[in-house]
Amino acid sequence: MPPSDETRLLIVEDVPQVAQYIRGLLNAQSRVKLIDVLSEGGKAIAAIQELRPDVVLVDALLQGRIKGPQLVQQIHELKLGVPVIVLTVPQNPIEPDPAHGINGVLVMPFSGFDLMTRIATARKEFEALEATISTRVMSVFAPKGGVGKTTIAFNLAVALGQIGQRTVLIDGSLQFGDLRSLLKVPADAPSILDLPTDRIAESDSTTIHNTVALAETFRSIGYPASKVRYLINRADSLGGLDPADLERALGRVPEHRVISDDRLVVKSNNEGVPFVLAEPAAPISQDIARIAVEILNAGRVAALAGRS
Repeated sequence: MPPSDETRLLIVEDVPQVAQYIRGLLNAQSRVKLIDVLSEGGKAIAAIQELRPDVVLVDALLQGRIKGPQLVQQIHELKLGVPVIVLTVPQNPIEPDPAHGINGVLVMPFSGFDLMTRIATARKEFEALEATISTRVMSVFAPKGGVGKTTIAFNLAVALGQIGQRTVLIDGSLQFGDLRSLLKVPADAPSILDLPTDRIAESDSTTIHNTVALAETFRSIGYPASKVRYLINRADSLGGLDPADLERALGRVPEHRVISDDRLVVKSNNEGVPFVLAEPAAPISQDIARIAVEILNAGRVAALAGRS
């Protein structure tokens, strides 16, 4: 879907006169919609996650508990998927630095033309960069049934969405897939027919054996090991196996671990609500949220390395 012609702007500015001046400039045009003005940096992250602005304007001289530069850094580190324009004064020069979350700089005093141009440019350049480094296929696969890959995929997709990633969830088990049930999809809804696969391992001997065999297959066809990340589901119930045995079998330390919580998983699956939404503070939900950020960041690093 192409981006909307209207740009939704969130402003973080604690000087009322400056905020009012910007409001006046925005009232004279129709391309940018002001969705809110925040006077406290501490409220900005939650507002971005809730309101999903297209651009955020942050005053570099923002005071309070969260200063302007701190807020810009937080938005960048949390990968919220929004470009940031920093508002500053000539006495406090700042250079655009997309690698550190500064997608544009606006120096006071500025005109309505300056404001509109900077907003449009920041959004266009950010979306172009995101299109090249954030469109990826993440496949969840296990060489054995019943290890929790459907539940992991279901909640991981939601966790990625919560950090600003537009996510499409596809079930590759055409005859016996469970995602339709979890998502409460009507029986007559259409389905799609294929999905590339990656893998997720559980710590029992059969799964380890099958996973090692699959790794050998991937190597034999030239599929790079750097594109494969291992996740141990139910990592706190290893079935008597030494984690070191698993690492030796795989030849590497698994990148991700998710603890077990049968009560929450069963309850959430029965209700069709991802546990990352039902109980976001639960340890299992925190594990999934952390993994979502880790795989997203790993993909960004790989994409940027490929561009250099």
